[in-house]
Amino acid sequence: MHVKTHKAGEGENRTVNAALQKRDDSRFAVPHSQRESSNAAAQLKLLELANNNPRVNQLKAFQALADDRSRVAAQRERQGRVAPCAAEGVAQCAVVSVGNGVQARWRSTLISERSFATRAEAEAAESDLYARTAAMTPLPLAFGSGAPYGFHGFPELGSLPRADVPRVTEQVQSLAPMLHTVSPQNRRFNTSEPPRPPTMYFQEHGLNLEGQPAMSSGRVRQEHDDGPVVYVDRHPRNHLFSHDERMLGIENEYDLEDDDIDTVGLGQAEEGMHHIEVHHNDPRHRSWELAHSSGGTLSTAPMNPHDVDRAILRSALRGRVDDRRRTGR
Repeated sequence: MHVKTHKAGEGENRTVNAALQKRDDSRFAVPHSQRESSNAAAQLKLLELANNNPRVNQLKAFQALADDRSRVAAQRERQGRVAPCAAEGVAQCAVVSVGNGVQARWRSTLISERSFATRAEAEAAESDLYARTAAMTPLPLAFGSGAPYGFHGFPELGSLPRADVPRVTEQVQSLAPMLHTVSPQNRRFNTSEPPRPPTMYFQEHGLNLEGQPAMSSGRVRQEHDDGPVVYVDRHPRNHLFSHDERMLGIENEYDLEDDDIDTVGLGQAEEGMHHIEVHHNDPRHRSWELAHSSGGTLSTAPMNPHDVDRAILRSALRGRVDDRRRTGR
């Protein structure tokens, strides 16, 4: 997983990139305990060589995410949910119980709540997450201690002073574990309430560590009275739509029946319909309650993936990041 470097300082870059390449090439061959020790030493050496090198800064910014995902994966193993196979690297094999038997699935220490059928699928998901996180991480726009910082993946956002870099980097690190759910390919629709920019809704379908179907959901609110926010829900939410504005005042499914309000799912929804989010408090029952009613109406217009990620980053930097799977809210 590599990213481009600047042409300036090519000699310095060649030294750093060679060290990084050596680290990548040996990733699957070195025992885990030795790799941790050698990685720590390599980090120190890299920082000595080029503190302002873009690849080094990306590596530093991403390390916190990798460490956190490794911790979560190790905790799940200790709880007996998965048993590790003989595999090294970020993408790791896991033997999971399915029914009365077992099967091998691949998991990523960066995306610990999902599993994949093959190693290639796990590494592809990792590569996408790494590239998007790197694009959102502030880096020097030129070499030198006084260089301004900016987003090489989103140059239209402009530059920011060096003093803001720690805060912005911390915000991106908080956002990174959510990017597997909140991504351009998982955007299902927008709600629009001019003149505000649209709110984007996301659903991600996959398999959990046990190989069972699982879904996560989230939204990006670009502008609101309480400010922008990027959410991933603690429990996944579903969506209902209707031309009947009375739907916005209901509290549960029984209210729909009492008021004789017709609703449809996203597959049958039409442009301009009203929208509510619903959740199941008890997954053993079909009954649901209102989670959120939208002030805007449904928009199914396509969006460029770059524009989706730019909106995600801008909302995170201007407002809040709330991964409710962690905060429990």
